[in-house]
Amino acid sequence: MGLLRLVGSGAGVVAIFAGLFASIGEDEGSSSSSAGDTAGLIAVVALTPVLVSAVYDIFTAPRAARRANEQHGLTNLSLVPVPIPGRSSASPGLALVGQF
Repeated sequence: MGLLRLVGSGAGVVAIFAGLFASIGEDEGSSSSSAGDTAGLIAVVALTPVLVSAVYDIFTAPRAARRANEQHGLTNLSLVPVPIPGRSSASPGLALVGQF
């Protein structure tokens, strides 16, 4: 997914700049903006899978992490909140807890 996102991002950025330069290079009186429209369409087509794959990764990350932990034998590890003592008051913190 990372490679797909990288390629899509690169193609989208190139298309955005191509559309920008095409619109700057057009004559003021010209009503034809096919180069800019095409570049804008390519940018949308290239950046849509990037956005969709990022959202997909965000929603499937917890399940993927549990699956990877089970494959590597790390089922008894967890993060727990703990107070960290300070001079005047306790600060919030995290501890990694596990059973062997």
